[in-house]
Amino acid sequence: MNWKKVIPFVTSLMLVLLFTYTALDKLSNISTFEYGLKAQVFHSAMIPALKWGIPLAELLIVILLLIPSLNSTGIVAGTFLMLGFTIYILLVLSTVFSKVPCACAGVFRTITWEQQLALNLIILIPGMVSTAFIWRNMRTRIV
Repeated sequence: MNWKKVIPFVTSLMLVLLFTYTALDKLSNISTFEYGLKAQVFHSAMIPALKWGIPLAELLIVILLLIPSLNSTGIVAGTFLMLGFTIYILLVLSTVFSKVPCACAGVFRTITWEQQLALNLIILIPGMVSTAFIWRNMRTRIV
């Protein structure tokens, strides 16, 4: 089994499923998503950009992942987005913020921050491995 192909394939599949679900949930319940964002620590001026930017970025990444020639770009972009989400969760759990906000997408509204962190790590770790494979492959092609 060629792990350098299997891990990126599995990563792509996980990111497509996750981001399709979360983006469509956010867009179909935009007022609920906006309300959830307002409960976060973000400045109110950021809410309109985040309200549309997060789900549209997720859908853009899904499109990149589904186009074979852009799949690697989608994996890297999706991994960095997951890294950002994961860092935010770590900040919430380490009580950096004065209030603990709610999670804001579908079934993720019902799980704890610790469970959300575990889920993110399940997706982030293969994403980071895939990104390392992609970057190493790019370096060998350039040299």
